[in-house]
Amino acid sequence: MSSLYVSIDGRPVSDVFTQLADTAFEILKNEGNASTQIVPEIVNNTNKTWRYKTSGTMQGTMQYPQSGGIEPHFARAWTQRSMGLDGSFGWVIFTDDDDNQLFVGYCVYYDGAQAKYLVKYENTNFAGKDNNALLAMIDSEGKTGGYAFEFSGVNVDYSGFEHRQEGVAQSRELRVTLE
Repeated sequence: MSSLYVSIDGRPVSDVFTQLADTAFEILKNEGNASTQIVPEIVNNTNKTWRYKTSGTMQGTMQYPQSGGIEPHFARAWTQRSMGLDGSFGWVIFTDDDDNQLFVGYCVYYDGAQAKYLVKYENTNFAGKDNNALLAMIDSEGKTGGYAFEFSGVNVDYSGFEHRQEGVAQSRELRVTLE
């Protein structure tokens, strides 16, 4: 898969996510891992979560309700923007039907409404860990490097990085490419 760099200055975050998801989907489709179009469905709730619905061979949806937790039923693409630290982070992740194998993920760093960096991370097998969330982060300067945190259970507060860090069950460094 190709590494990506994207600069989308002055565009709404929802537009950035749309392009990010579409780009990620095109890569997966070219790799034979997806064969349907991603349809963005913007869901603006108290957790500032945006959900992407998929159809056809990639079915179902994923979102973060207030209590946290994920239903691991279908292959899915999902995005969420989280507020915190010096900037904001959004990501698109594709998993298999059981949420066990991560195909590929993309994380974009924001400064206000401006998307400055897009990183790609690849990994990993987290089989058998229901109700987990995978979060990729890059630092506020957009330097190469990323970490994934797996959250167990449905009572994790996803509203901010401090809560996320307190809820970490395991952490793993991922291979990240930044251009």
